[in-house]
This record gives sequence, structure tokens and C-alpha cells, in this order.
Amino acid sequence: MMPTQGYGDLDGWFDALSSSRPVPAVGAATALSAAMAASVLAKVARRSRDHMADAADHVADAEHLRDSLLALAQEDGPSFRRAMTLSHAGDPNAMSIASAVPWRVAVVSADVGVLGVKLGAAGNPNLYHDAHGAATLAASCARVAADLVRANLGRGSAVDTSARVARHAADLVKE
Repeated sequence: MMPTQGYGDLDGWFDALSSSRPVPAVGAATALSAAMAASVLAKVARRSRDHMADAADHVADAEHLRDSLLALAQEDGPSFRRAMTLSHAGDPNAMSIASAVPWRVAVVSADVGVLGVKLGAAGNPNLYHDAHGAATLAASCARVAADLVRANLGRGSAVDTSARVARHAADLVKE
């Protein structure tokens, strides 16, 4: 189920993303894209039951990751608006608040990428490209989310950690 946050169905999300309003923007789009990758992986895991003893666990993992990302997509806009209000009021923590959701999107997206690599390696071989494509998409989402954190916070330990998470997911997909 797509997050609603006042945008209705998928067409509503696309209309909102292309509007002149500040949110939703790339943060929500990144979370939605990674959620789509997780959905593909749930399908791959379901269709890998004859190839993996723990396929049902991977289905549950993929669905949990998808649901987490859908929740983050809904949370992104309100969180960013709250951060901008605080920023205009001079709150020094505003950009940390603006970075909280993208940070979580980076981490969860990287987890989706890792799951995709596992399913590509051990799942139904006929679905390798689905698993690999979903892993690649998720790794890209992790990178975009890490870039958002970097844009909000500049250089620092949280930013460096986020970038490492994104690089790790991308490196796994390359293998």
C-alpha cells in the first residue's frame, strides 16, 4: 500500500512530487523507490521457496523493510517542514532534524540492497536479474539518502557513517 499523507494513490504521489510545493521531494521519492525494490525482493523470495530453506524469512524481511520505507516516505515531508520552521527560528539543531529521516532511509535502503544480493546469490536463478536490479536500485537509494544527509549536515561522523553504509551496499551489488 502506498503511503497516503494526503497524496492518495500513486498518481497523487507523482502529482505531489512534480508540484511547486517544497515537499514531498527527493527524500520521499528515494524512500518510495527503495520500498519498490523491497517489494520486488519479496516477490523473488516468494518464488525462491524451492531454492532456499529460509525463503519465508526473506519474504518477511523484505516486507518489513518495505513497510519501514513507506513509513519513512510519509514522515519525510512533515519532518522537513518541522526542521525548516526550527531553522527559521534559529534552532541550531534544525539540520540534524532535517537529516534524521534521510539517515534512516540510507540505512534501510542499504539493508534492502544486502537482501537483494543474498537473494540473487541463493534464490531462484531465473530471478537473478530481478534480485540484482532491486539491490542496485536500493544501493542507489542509499547513496541518494546519504547525499541528503551530507547536504544537511556537511562533513562529520554521522555523514561519513551514512556514506559508508551507502558505499557498502553499492560494493555488495558489484560483487
